[in-house]
Amino acid sequence: MAIDLNALKSTQSWAIPVPDKKEIPVYFKSEYDVYFKPDDAPYLLYNPRQDQFKNVSDEKLLCLTTDRLVVLSTNHKPFACRFEDVVCSRYEELLLAFSITISTETDEVRVEYNSACSDLFDPLLNKLRIRGTTVKDGRLEWQQMSKLAQEDLKFANYARQILRDSGKLIDSQYQAEIIYGHKIMAETSLLILTETELCLVKNERKDWIDEPVYGGIFSFADRKNVIGAEIVSTAEPGLLQMIITLKGNYQWKIAYSVDHRDHLSKLIDLIAAGK
Repeated sequence: MAIDLNALKSTQSWAIPVPDKKEIPVYFKSEYDVYFKPDDAPYLLYNPRQDQFKNVSDEKLLCLTTDRLVVLSTNHKPFACRFEDVVCSRYEELLLAFSITISTETDEVRVEYNSACSDLFDPLLNKLRIRGTTVKDGRLEWQQMSKLAQEDLKFANYARQILRDSGKLIDSQYQAEIIYGHKIMAETSLLILTETELCLVKNERKDWIDEPVYGGIFSFADRKNVIGAEIVSTAEPGLLQMIITLKGNYQWKIAYSVDHRDHLSKLIDLIAAGK
């Protein structure tokens, strides 16, 4: 049965698997043939243009194999990479509007999709995460996160979500939101170091201080892709900034209270020790 793309677009722009290569939309067929042989059988997922991302979204065909990803787009050049070449990835949960950004040293792709179809993207998300080989002590992780749960249960839940698919927990640093006057000086954030990954989660971006926050933004990097980390002073009193540099010259910049300086220095040493 062929895919009815027009019907699909009238149903909240839901993504849909393509069970047969014969059903690949015609405008993707020639590019698909460039990347795959007739006997190849990748996991195919058609993702329509998303209404909530009108200015940046377009139709995409995700083609996933055991070791590589190809993303074909109607308005952008194809993106192709081996999973071992991914430097970092970013996963955003914004109510109904989810997205995945995948970055290599030389290229980047962003895929926006409806949260109702999030399970269809699990095969891709699973490939982007790096699980450890050490047996994890779930009780120990719970004990280390219990203090955070008392301060911010939402971010404690985020931590549990991150650790479920990563390696053994090594260390972490939480930063509560800091507001001065009518300006957000530091976003709520949680940096987690595991035996396999460096993970950063923040609240979704706010347009004004009192705007309700529902979702989060998760960033992940294999520890081997972390070039270095440093603490720098800022012009704002009582604040400092941690800058984490990844391959491809990507940087994570996180604002912290100066009270965290000593622990951040320890965390930087732990990051360097795992390289």
